[in-house]
Amino acid sequence: MRRFRSAVFLFAAALFLSACGRQEAPAASSSKPFITYGSSRAESVQAETSSAEISSAETSSSGFTGMESHFLQSEPFVPESSAPPEPTTVKVSIPEGFSVPQIAKRLEEKKVCKAADFLSAVNNYDFSPFDYAPLLSGITSLPKRWYRLEGYLCPATYEFYIDMEPHNAVGKMLRAAYNSYGNKYAYPGWTFDQVLTLASIIEKETGKTSEMKKISSVFHNRLKKGIQLKSDATIYYIENYVRLFLTPAQHKANQDNNVYKDYNTYKCKALPAGPICSPSPAALDAAAHPADTPYLFFKSDANGVYHYSETGSEHVASK
Repeated sequence: MRRFRSAVFLFAAALFLSACGRQEAPAASSSKPFITYGSSRAESVQAETSSAEISSAETSSSGFTGMESHFLQSEPFVPESSAPPEPTTVKVSIPEGFSVPQIAKRLEEKKVCKAADFLSAVNNYDFSPFDYAPLLSGITSLPKRWYRLEGYLCPATYEFYIDMEPHNAVGKMLRAAYNSYGNKYAYPGWTFDQVLTLASIIEKETGKTSEMKKISSVFHNRLKKGIQLKSDATIYYIENYVRLFLTPAQHKANQDNNVYKDYNTYKCKALPAGPICSPSPAALDAAAHPADTPYLFFKSDANGVYHYSETGSEHVASK
């Protein structure tokens, strides 16, 4: 048995020496890879490879095999950014003459906020702590107003955030109104709320700025004489921007209580309970600075020409 083991050992040694003799010497500029298996070892152990492994390594683009190839080919770890994404903004144009429900609808279409939430902020949010609050100090008849801030939302082009808080959208428009209006639109003995209310009616009565001061003079003259304004624009407001947002039961209750009369200038004695839209600067200027005329009536014909009269008979006779 001992002789057999010796023969096997000598045969294996011969094969090993024969294989080593057949290996080609590496190029002078190359070096065999080394692998360190731990700090407890005193020295690195040179990795032995078979001729097949060397052939495979030579065809590899990296020139490494095994564990070295795995680590070198793996992509480096890149941590994800922890910074939140920038909020998305959208530009929204609020035209002159828009009412609060129209503004609410447009903001919802542009995904700024829900229309119902916007209307709630208009009627209920407390804006008194803000520096533009003096703009709102003249608002009266709150129980009779349909939309508390009607007329105060400045028409302009704004940049809003998508899904922003509704009261912030309202506040942005109030601040624009405060910065734009200032004290430019004042009429002796009137509050700014009254000027704004008349301006909103003028805005809806005509789209011609050249006629606004004359129309303003008609309304001022009628108010001074205690004559009802009888503006069709106020009835249009009730039918299209108040009634449409009420349930049938609410509408019937308002009719039974004659609540609509507070906006219907064929029934109320003077100005309506509040503005009916956001007027243009031209309409505000006309309400604060009416032309000096004796007129009490006006109307426009089919060609868009305006006719002014001092008496009812002249008004009826005019084409």
